[in-house]
Amino acid sequence: MSTVTVTNIKATGETASRAVSGVAAAWVNFNGTGTVAIRDSLNVSGLVDDATGKYTINFTSNMANDDYSLSGTCNNFSTANNNRVFNPLGSPAVGSVGVVTTIGSTVGLFDPENTSATIHGDLS
Repeated sequence: MSTVTVTNIKATGETASRAVSGVAAAWVNFNGTGTVAIRDSLNVSGLVDDATGKYTINFTSNMANDDYSLSGTCNNFSTANNNRVFNPLGSPAVGSVGVVTTIGSTVGLFDPENTSATIHGDLS
């Protein structure tokens, strides 16, 4: 496998280029109900179902440090509740990050049908 080193990238058909540092280092979309299953991902080696509404996302390639940015969303396709919350759980690590999914402040932890997480930062 060859390595191409660049400062900026531009996809075919795009008019603007972007800094390589702005590209996600990892992302995942998964079903958190029943048997947890990754639908699609980049730089994610696996997912652990730690408990109701609690997951650990494991990276294929480690991050350079634990100061990366994590964002995400969660929802159930069949339920009309707009108070779903996706948050980090505990301290991030270079090889993984924990996440928690809740419905509002009163319902608590739940296993969403659709969860997505995106991680921006430097790879080691």
